[in-house]
Amino acid sequence: MKGGVLLAIRYQSSRFTRDIDFSTSQRIQDVDIPALLNTIKEALVPISADNEYALALRLQSHEIRPPNRPDVSFPTLQMRIGYVSRLEPRSMKRLEATGSAQVVQVDYSFNEWASETEKESIDGGSLSMYTFHDLIAEKLRSVLQQPIRERGRYQDIYDLFLLLQIGHPPEEADREAVFRKLLEACRERQVPLHRAAMRDPKVIGLSNQQYSTALPSLISGELPSFDTAYSAVQNFFESLPWDTMTIGNDRARLS
Repeated sequence: MKGGVLLAIRYQSSRFTRDIDFSTSQRIQDVDIPALLNTIKEALVPISADNEYALALRLQSHEIRPPNRPDVSFPTLQMRIGYVSRLEPRSMKRLEATGSAQVVQVDYSFNEWASETEKESIDGGSLSMYTFHDLIAEKLRSVLQQPIRERGRYQDIYDLFLLLQIGHPPEEADREAVFRKLLEACRERQVPLHRAAMRDPKVIGLSNQQYSTALPSLISGELPSFDTAYSAVQNFFESLPWDTMTIGNDRARLS
């Protein structure tokens, strides 16, 4: 697991998200998608019949993004799971007939970089989740990739700011661990990486889009200003061991 739900479970983030994000290093070509979907449908049956929230659940639809691209490098299986109260007969009929308007989207990304995970016990089960260092590295990669994808990731700036405020200030060992993971992630996605990357006006502009307009309704509590959050993330990024750390025989630099 990664993404906003992970931050809520492990780091008490108040940011609201409708998506649940998972990833695997498996190639989608090696996965029997119909069998996977059937497994998910079967797993939802007992959960739907007995849970403390009295909710009925159903896999309503799925699609592979981007569509019609068997050669795509990083596909995602997007699933929409509808839910209604079992105490509302009309809603139950609608769920069974046409589906519910109340949905949770589950994104399952394939061919992702091999991250380290930790087990977290939840409601009698367990989930494999990104480690602290991997989560920071993945979100930094996402921020740097904004100009390539032409899509803003304002939520990642907030998430990174939150992660950097947790516990003790990052130490040298933390910076080395994050930097090693960031190098791997950027090499795999072919994202340009250098010390001044977060000073790029395109990265700053895309990070700022909707930060002050969309985030206030998605979090509880006070929202740090964009300048405050971005500066904290940029300062951490530029404090990584750019000049001292090597990976194999190469200086740890991609520019």
